[in-house]
Amino acid sequence: MPPLGNQTSRLNFGPAIQQWMRAMGFTAAQAARKTGISRKHFEELLSDQRKPSLAIVEKFFAVSGIDIYHLAELNDDASRLPKPIQRLRRELREEWAKQITNMTIDRGLIPSGQW
Repeated sequence: MPPLGNQTSRLNFGPAIQQWMRAMGFTAAQAARKTGISRKHFEELLSDQRKPSLAIVEKFFAVSGIDIYHLAELNDDASRLPKPIQRLRRELREEWAKQITNMTIDRGLIPSGQW
């Protein structure tokens, strides 16, 4: 996991956290409880009012094995990047989506074919 530093200020973690919640089958309350984050703080992360610290990113990873930093990075606007890099990011994002879906199905959180 990369150091977060100033890089988190430009990323939107809300969509990554929502994708993480879907993969885990958690409501916001369940997700907050599982990660040990207060409900208020969790909702602020979900709405991008706050950015997660490295400790919080690590909590998400510990619960699920999903790295929300990289998920947010992949969902970030890549329009300023060279076209070949944009293509690679798109392919990686699609592969991650498949992996998260498979993990969700494997855990029985959703039936196959419903995602």
